[in-house]
Amino acid sequence: GIIGIFESVIGKLEKIYDGDIMTKIVNDSLEHIIFKDMNGVYLDCNDSFLKDLNVKREDIIGKANCNVKALSSINDSSIKTDLAVINEKKRIIYTQEINIDEQVKEFEIIKEPFLDSYGNVAGVIATGRDVSHRREIEKLQQEFFANISHELRTPLTALQGHLRMIKRWGKNDKERLEKSLDICISETERLTKIVGDLLTLSRCDNEIINLSEIEKIQAKQIILQIIEHYKILNNTTKFKLIMDENLMLKIKQDHLKQILIIFIDNAIKYNDKDECVIDINIFEKNENILFNIRDNGKGIPKDEIPYILNRFYKVDKSRKNNNSFGLGLSIADKIISLYGGRIKIYSEEGIYTEIVLKIKNEL
Repeated sequence: GIIGIFESVIGKLEKIYDGDIMTKIVNDSLEHIIFKDMNGVYLDCNDSFLKDLNVKREDIIGKANCNVKALSSINDSSIKTDLAVINEKKRIIYTQEINIDEQVKEFEIIKEPFLDSYGNVAGVIATGRDVSHRREIEKLQQEFFANISHELRTPLTALQGHLRMIKRWGKNDKERLEKSLDICISETERLTKIVGDLLTLSRCDNEIINLSEIEKIQAKQIILQIIEHYKILNNTTKFKLIMDENLMLKIKQDHLKQILIIFIDNAIKYNDKDECVIDINIFEKNENILFNIRDNGKGIPKDEIPYILNRFYKVDKSRKNNNSFGLGLSIADKIISLYGGRIKIYSEEGIYTEIVLKIKNEL
């Protein structure tokens, strides 16, 4: 880890002469390695530090933070920690946000004094590592578990309430009993669905698809079966499928079914017209398969489209659509990504939503 690298650098310093500091250190280390004198002036640094800050060596060496544009924003905190290291002669570990090319990044920084050949403190050696991605992952994990807790709590609370009602009044009130039992069944189905969706997401997160091992399938009959299923359940839904009869797709049958069901479900669920119209156009282009799925539904506000594939994100925040958890589109996105593909969404409120999928059909 970074501390191990840091201690390795410190060990090598014992054999380094003044003016030849970095020549004994591996210069391609991913961590930043920096040497400053007692006044905070840069003596040397490695290439990783220069590359990440997008500066040249001559812009750094012989200068202090206040004279380096990329580091001027952290001048005060840098001076404070440098002095603490020198005066207390001990290691300091902290995190620091640095604005680099108008992008804020978070670094984990370790500073320690280094000695000259006489054993006196000669300056400060610092190593730094960009931990912005790690922080973002931690944030996403916290949000994920918070969302799971919320989604599970809602049906569990409803179940608990109605079971208590049944226990108290259900024996003598048949109408109340039937109503509460229906709600309990509905909430149990809701719980089953969210657990199933979470298991699907987990499998997708850990699944790796090797396209060379995937056999092409003749997909039109599979798609027609799914459409027929929805026609039986929803007689106000009209489908139009445009697809070559012999088009072969390099995708697992279960994955094809799952993504189509997700998009058709959404097209029906979020449609406020007397007749729901779903157009599906599938064709091959430049060794890729393109799916265009367009409906005449409510549409999605433009400012929400960038977030629509995020886990637990809902355009409709109410519980009117009882089985919506904001997981369907993120599952579809994970499946498509397994095949090196991507999803694009176009929409206009009150008029249409169009889903465009693109997956590789050749190696």
